[in-house]
Amino acid sequence: MASVAEAADRQYSYVMVTTKALPDVLSTPKLLEPFLLPSYRYPQPTYVLLQNGLGVETDLHAKLVDRIISPSPRIITAAVYCDANLVGRIMKHPSGKGFRKPRLELGLFTPAHAAPAQVELSEPNLAIFRSMVDAGGGCATISEDIQAAKFRKNIWNAVFATFSCLTRVPPSFYVATPALWEKVVPLLRETGEEVVAVGRALGYSEKYLPSDVIQSFINGDVATYNEVESQLMPSTVLDIKANKPFEVEVIVALYMQHRLSAKAAPAMTPSIAPPSLADRSTISMEEVLVVGWGAVGILFGYILHHSGKVRLTVVARSNYQAAKNGQIHINSHQFGTVTDFKPERAEAADRQYAFVVVAAKALPDVLPTSKLLEPFLSLSYTFPQPTYVLLQNGLGVEADLYQSLEQRKSSPSPHIITTAVYCAANLIGNAMQHPANIPKLELGFFPPKMEGAKTTEVEPNLVVFQSLIEAGGGVATIEDNIQAVKFRKNIWNAAFAPMSCFTRVPPAFYTATPALWEKVVPLLRETGEEIVAVGRALGYSEIYLPADVVEGFLDWNIATFKDVKSQHKPSTLLDIEVNKPFEVEAIVGEVVRAGKRLGVPIPKTEAIYIMLSVMQAHNLKTLD
Repeated sequence: MASVAEAADRQYSYVMVTTKALPDVLSTPKLLEPFLLPSYRYPQPTYVLLQNGLGVETDLHAKLVDRIISPSPRIITAAVYCDANLVGRIMKHPSGKGFRKPRLELGLFTPAHAAPAQVELSEPNLAIFRSMVDAGGGCATISEDIQAAKFRKNIWNAVFATFSCLTRVPPSFYVATPALWEKVVPLLRETGEEVVAVGRALGYSEKYLPSDVIQSFINGDVATYNEVESQLMPSTVLDIKANKPFEVEVIVALYMQHRLSAKAAPAMTPSIAPPSLADRSTISMEEVLVVGWGAVGILFGYILHHSGKVRLTVVARSNYQAAKNGQIHINSHQFGTVTDFKPERAEAADRQYAFVVVAAKALPDVLPTSKLLEPFLSLSYTFPQPTYVLLQNGLGVEADLYQSLEQRKSSPSPHIITTAVYCAANLIGNAMQHPANIPKLELGFFPPKMEGAKTTEVEPNLVVFQSLIEAGGGVATIEDNIQAVKFRKNIWNAAFAPMSCFTRVPPAFYTATPALWEKVVPLLRETGEEIVAVGRALGYSEIYLPADVVEGFLDWNIATFKDVKSQHKPSTLLDIEVNKPFEVEAIVGEVVRAGKRLGVPIPKTEAIYIMLSVMQAHNLKTLD
């Protein structure tokens, strides 16, 4: 064992480089600097680069040429096939069906301007190195066109491994789960064919990129990852999970590294106290129940409480004791520091309510809203039905509750207020951080009433609920076309938030870093425009989806996430980080289903949906 500097004390036949190719972090010439300095007086070795990616040889070759050595630089480059993981100090190399012995395809690196030579004649050390690998139990072949061979291997790294990087799920989980694999294969195939098209443009022949090359990788995955319990991961995923640099530039040049130390929450101003319980006894109070005590429920529950016009009951699950005992802490730019917020009650279906506010996430694939509210929908609930207010992201979140109320045949007809929610808040443990922006709701009645009817005339409780929010310090507007408004808000949730979900990076990191934002914007813009096209097909007008609606969200990102040190994250990412179910169906699935129904091509949005679906399935399996 020795450092590179310590190792440069003798002559070597071969210097084999197995470190990852990280030109944006530590270039190969910098890594090998002790061998490239004039102080290294021995003959130069043959360098063997066992590195994934393309173009990994260029900077080392240029450095050797600059050193003006004789003979010409000798660099063997390789396509590496190695089903192994290093976890801690244990190297796991599975065996059995689907797993192969370690294999190298070898070739001599020649610059693009040099004429290709017969590789074995021009570099006999290739044959020697191959024989050593074969003698040790591996498998090595010499390729006539090593760059084409490396490009072919890189298809798997750039497409198949990247899928696991974005979802953080072992390949075996979705490969060996037929319902998931059926969703994943089209995305892998289409993305792989894009990479193959680049190879064709580079002049690589059918010998190296045959027409069925993608299918062969798909078949290889099926053979290799046929046990759903296998935890074998692409090495890039292990690096990402350990917050280590990974091979983004040489493999795909798309995904970004991020290392931010946690930043302490800023000091907040003292809170403005709502009316005391004694004061409330003289006021006509509305009975309000909030179901779901996450960031949205806590913030708008506090606003309702702060209005002085509400007796607040909450339903909480994981943080029930904190809610009951007043252990929720609020740090808000608007409301200050609140350390003693405690609702009046933490019980539920034992009385009549004016409003039942549903702030739990819309998870139709996990816990439908009608199931969540079952005590209120059963015949044993003898009080008049409340007005339900859905503070839920996504589309179509009202339908299942409405159908259940209709089946109950309650009188009068179901009262459901649905909303577009603007709430830049995070709940971490029992602490809710609300750094900026006044909480805002856009309100409307579901289902929409007859053509031309004024919303406020149809559902007067809209005005009552609006007044409660505004009395508590929030903003609420009543919208004539709430579904169009919700669709517009959903553009950010479906196109912008997934960037953080896949990269595990707060939006501020890439928004406030110009070099990253320049790379990210085209992807956000193109995905957003796909979703807008679905909205147009649904009939939503320029009033709600103006031509510059996506640019407006880009500008909002810049204005909201201008501090690169901000740790604010989309709530979906917080759920993913702790393996909780998240809103994939309501936010992205509804858009994809509408696009398919209306014949609108949305490939990027579909890709997002497929990857999030795999992540959701993995989270649910983990919870089981």
